[in-house]
Amino acid sequence: MSRTRDAGWMNAHGQPRVAFVVGCQRSGTTLMIDLLDRSPDVEAHGEGSPQAMRGYRLVSVDRLRDLIGTSPRPVVAFKPICDSQWTDVLLAEIDGSRAIWLYRNWWEVARSATRAWPGHFVETAARFRAGDESWLEWRTERVDTATRDGFARLLEHAQDDFTAAAAFWWLRNRLPFDLGLDRHPELVWPVRYRRLVTTPDVVLRRLFGRLGLSLDPAIAADVHANSTRGGPPAGVPAPLADACDELLEALDRLPR
Repeated sequence: MSRTRDAGWMNAHGQPRVAFVVGCQRSGTTLMIDLLDRSPDVEAHGEGSPQAMRGYRLVSVDRLRDLIGTSPRPVVAFKPICDSQWTDVLLAEIDGSRAIWLYRNWWEVARSATRAWPGHFVETAARFRAGDESWLEWRTERVDTATRDGFARLLEHAQDDFTAAAAFWWLRNRLPFDLGLDRHPELVWPVRYRRLVTTPDVVLRRLFGRLGLSLDPAIAADVHANSTRGGPPAGVPAPLADACDELLEALDRLPR
């Protein structure tokens, strides 16, 4: 990461502050961008934004600058989840920007993801084993060599959709460390999904404060923790479960 920002976090031209909502799919990024969008002080662009996104990918950095420069609101938020692997570049290129990295228990993500896209993760694993980078696209962009090798080893223990989704969780949540985001707590704010949905007022008040905004309690009035029930299922191969548990603990240790 090529630069840092001052403590006040306003860019040099007095333009809006910028928040990128990133992380692994099914980790609460949609909830977060929706909560931000409820504030009259935030212009939010989710994955379906026709102004900022094409095919779930950011159009360009120049387009982001145009949207930021013309926004009448003090904060502009984007959810480029399929571009999470470019978070370090986005922070360096977009003045006055921060990243909110959402993460969630790996078994909750795997359950949610396999319900949303049945069969997708077995297919992803098969394409990875075949070296089909054209199909994998963003899924393996900028993956560190050691992480790629680790993912390949984990896939040896992934024999079904759930365990393949767990391995994919591991791959995507290695990014904060592989991109060096863990060394920039002033720029990257980790948020654990379970904490967001169990103590939304606490988490959002701190987050909104860091964005320079006040929190209207009504914004989080309907947030609930129904999706956090239960633990990891039995039968997940130990090497895969242990690797995911270790990474989850490392994410919990990130400064915030």
